[in-house]
Amino acid sequence: MSNGPDDDYFSDGLTEEIINTLAQLPDLLVTARTSAFHFKDANLPIEEIAKQLGVHHVVEGSVRRAGDQLRITAQLIRASDGFHLWSQSYDRRTQDTFAVKSDIAEKVASALNVFLDDAMRERMQRAGTRNVEAFIAFQKGMGLYERAHQEPNQISLLKRANAQFENAIAKSPEMVEAYHYHSDLSSHIVISHAAGELDGNITATDLERAPGELTNDYQQTIRYAKNANQLRNAEFGLALLTGQWQGLSTLTDLSLTTEGCETALWAHLVGGPFGKAQLALEGFARMLQCDPLRVRSMVHMTGAMLWMGEAGKAVNSAEEYLQKSNHPWLV
Repeated sequence: MSNGPDDDYFSDGLTEEIINTLAQLPDLLVTARTSAFHFKDANLPIEEIAKQLGVHHVVEGSVRRAGDQLRITAQLIRASDGFHLWSQSYDRRTQDTFAVKSDIAEKVASALNVFLDDAMRERMQRAGTRNVEAFIAFQKGMGLYERAHQEPNQISLLKRANAQFENAIAKSPEMVEAYHYHSDLSSHIVISHAAGELDGNITATDLERAPGELTNDYQQTIRYAKNANQLRNAEFGLALLTGQWQGLSTLTDLSLTTEGCETALWAHLVGGPFGKAQLALEGFARMLQCDPLRVRSMVHMTGAMLWMGEAGKAVNSAEEYLQKSNHPWLV
């Protein structure tokens, strides 16, 4: 609700921090980033948003930022009747952002009758980053990353995204998500090289640096992994993309079955060839349940159906998903 150049990214960062904090609670199934952000600035009734997301409650709010001063409002709304279960406004300084984030998450959990013991509070406190500049840089990177997967100039956009992820890592070295998405550029470079389909934006220097940067990104993701899901996915990616294929079948199983809402970035390349299409379908379906408007899940579920020989079902699914998104992958 303010006009500074980074205020929109600040708001997105705060939103994602609240999502990540609430997601630490096993009693709550919290819609993930992509689907939640889909409704940013959308003038839709709460009931309609909740229906599309498959949720019973919606947290909405606003941020007004003027220099170092913040006004943050948040409210928890029951979708069935629009009743406000909780609402509060905060007048704070930017440096107090994370205290506000934690308070919002705790108040939402309390209003939903989720019991919080000391261990759960500590787990919530550990979620995300405590550096405002880092999460603003990360949001800038994610905006470019998402554009890169919809537009033809993928490599150049991923390079710009990586500059922002590197800025985030410099300010918050333990920011595991930044390493995770930073690896995508090097992954595309080595895969394009292996396939003989080099993008005009890929240089000889890019090819030389990519394997080392890829290895570093995955090693740092493993080092800072916050849960088994992140650890397994990073171990899978490191093995697949650096040619350490002994044991890859087992790592694929772990990536597709470990509890969590995220499969490994490249799991779709392995599920079908290893005869694990059904397992892949189930893994991406679980991912779609957490993030019901995420195109990646829709595309890879359709691909798994093709590997299973169910072309008609795959076409029907793709047509159904196109009602929700006209992403070029689905087309």
